Amino acid sequence: MMAYAVARRRNEIGIRMAVGARAADVLRLVMGEAAAVCAVLALVALPATYVPARRAIAVDPLAALRCE
Repeated sequence: MMAYAVARRRNEIGIRMAVGARAADVLRLVMGEAAAVCAVLALVALPATYVPARRAIAVDPLAALRCE
């Protein structure tokens, strides 16, 4: 996903480099976007897994083995 985002912005990155941005600046830009995406996904994924995890904790092991 990030490779696609960087490829899509190739012209913008080239212009930034031509204007004077260093490689570290471009790296910081891309890594910042990746960190933002990861943060949003973590905010969605952690609460979404809480309910199934609570249900898994509540399962009686003997009842689960009897069903098989």
